[in-house]
Amino acid sequence: MRLARRAVLVLVFASVLLTGAVAPAVASGDVAPRQDSSGPAQIGFQSDDGTTINATQEFALTPSTPGEVSVELEYTISSGVVSLHTELPDDAEVTETDGFVRDGWREYRWDETTSTPSITYTIPVNESLNETGPDGTDGDLVAVDAGDWALFQRPPVTTDWTRYSSAGPVAYDRTSTTAGPGATGEWLVYLGEHETYERTASDQRFRLVVPANASMRDAPRSVLDSLADASDALRVGDRDDEVFVVAAPTDGVQWGVRGYQTGESDLWVRDVEPVDSAENPWVHEYVHTRQDFALDPEMRWFREASASYYAALLTYEQGRVPYDAFSQRIGTGANSSYADAVLANQSTWQSAPDYDKGALVAGQLDRQIRNTRDQERTLQTVVQAMNAESGPVSLSDFLAALGEHGDDEIVDAATRYAEEPANVTMWDQPAHVMAFGDPPARIGFQLPGDGNDAAYRVEGSYRNATIEASDGPVVVVPGERLRVGTVVENAGGRAGNFTARLAVNGSVVDQANGSVAPNETVVLGLNHTFDEPGTYELAVGGDERTVEVREPAEGRVTDVTVTSREVMKGESVQMRARVQNDASVPAETSVVFRRDDGLAVAETVRLAPDSAGWVDASVPMSRTGATTVRVDGAGEVTVAVRAPPVQTTVGENATDSTTDSPTTVTTATQTHSRTATPTDTPGSTSSGLGTEALAVTLTVALVATLAVLRERR
Repeated sequence: MRLARRAVLVLVFASVLLTGAVAPAVASGDVAPRQDSSGPAQIGFQSDDGTTINATQEFALTPSTPGEVSVELEYTISSGVVSLHTELPDDAEVTETDGFVRDGWREYRWDETTSTPSITYTIPVNESLNETGPDGTDGDLVAVDAGDWALFQRPPVTTDWTRYSSAGPVAYDRTSTTAGPGATGEWLVYLGEHETYERTASDQRFRLVVPANASMRDAPRSVLDSLADASDALRVGDRDDEVFVVAAPTDGVQWGVRGYQTGESDLWVRDVEPVDSAENPWVHEYVHTRQDFALDPEMRWFREASASYYAALLTYEQGRVPYDAFSQRIGTGANSSYADAVLANQSTWQSAPDYDKGALVAGQLDRQIRNTRDQERTLQTVVQAMNAESGPVSLSDFLAALGEHGDDEIVDAATRYAEEPANVTMWDQPAHVMAFGDPPARIGFQLPGDGNDAAYRVEGSYRNATIEASDGPVVVVPGERLRVGTVVENAGGRAGNFTARLAVNGSVVDQANGSVAPNETVVLGLNHTFDEPGTYELAVGGDERTVEVREPAEGRVTDVTVTSREVMKGESVQMRARVQNDASVPAETSVVFRRDDGLAVAETVRLAPDSAGWVDASVPMSRTGATTVRVDGAGEVTVAVRAPPVQTTVGENATDSTTDSPTTVTTATQTHSRTATPTDTPGSTSSGLGTEALAVTLTVALVATLAVLRERR
């Protein structure tokens, strides 16, 4: 956030010139936006009678002219406006006008008849900045057109107009848009393919733009988590409604700084920058958006000092870095290279002491305020007072705020730190605990492996089994659910709440909330069912693993048996087939049991990797004689099918006996699906009347016939 914007409405009795909003003030070291009558991306003056001027900047890439972009500035003007002038940037090259007439070197005048006049021009956007200190890099760019994408600060829109005195105040609005893929903030413009991620926290909307050319060091959700936590932790006054963030691609681009903030709440950070670092450029640039103060020259050190200090402190309190990393970052300010630097006198500066020595001074003042006021007041209280100042904050203003919220000893220390080449020392961890409390929770997440007790478990119709957590990819087939044993560890000094998120190719598919005590480790399960073949990246926190989803293998039938080789007509033969899966993935096989007259019974078998199992089928026998049954891909078995027992009825006039009747054969296929039971033993069963039962039946019938014959004699 920058200085509050002030809109000025001028009432007129005759034709007057009405300019727009005051441009946002920017910090020392920032590249200031040039004067812009329209201010932020969508802001304007209000009108009671509907007299309006709407200005729209539409940005487009110009592939044929590298380093430039095209801008179409279009106005929509209502009838109460008499005249309108606009002024273009110095380096603008006009390519087309509609309803505007040139009226000077860079000025254009509305023709007063066209209701939506426009000017199209190109501007160079490559911009350099030589930055020293921790924020500097080997390059020098802060804006660039890379051909298929561009990231730059939009040009200002300077607009003057006159109106009829009877028309009342004019409502003026300016908006930004892009021709093709792109995104705009208040001042920053990105052109090109991208993904947008959003988060709302503490009444702020964070909009993170990740270009297609960007390769982020940390997942977008991790960046948003850190920014959201910082938004809540930093209590220094009002927050902007929206923060616009771009992950600046680094492939082929030599940026001059690690991060860059402009306007009230626009910023970009290089895609390779981490959040799990005491420098945390994402939070550093965000802190700048919360600095609503202007500074006198002797206080300019405080802008980067407070941003560097809070980037380290808030990242440490988020549990992203240990105390040693925080201490090392802030302790850099005690380096002997800064011994002669006087913070209030920029002529003594070398190697940007405001980032390092200034950060250490800010930290020492924060610690001393906390000790003096039993942690009821902090340096944030002082920053909040600075943000409330209507004019630039002087050193005396700063010292007065320290006296009000601290004590005289703190004022004396701050005076010495600012006005003398004083040595400043870093405090140790016990002193930090005394002032700031116990170390924060440091919660991390791990996937199975690396010596932990977690595991991957696969559940589904093929198997319910634990998968070895080796170095290779986790392999499943479509339809299987992967249960990921997720390790949650708190290496900090306080209990903490967590949200563990399981992401597949960057999208969260499952999550779980919980709490974990200091120095405690818990394992919880997060799940996802994979429906389509392909290669996927599985991630929890910063830990990643590849998952390959492959089509099931084809098993092979290695043996076939029957429970009995002799059955009665009308009974069924119980067949068994042994199916082998030699693949490292589950197999799905259709086992077809056939009878020689064409009837078939199909069973679908699913097997786990490197396993075998038996599958059963019941094949009915509909005619007598030798019948061959077989399984596709395996051998065949001949079964003897006998007629049922002879039933004879003896009467006075007739004797009937059963004989083989004609058989009608119907070719059919019966299909079933099952999971084979892993076993290597087929077992043995029989069904129908056996040989002994048939002999008994025939004997009884013979005895009955002899008895009848005797009676006739």
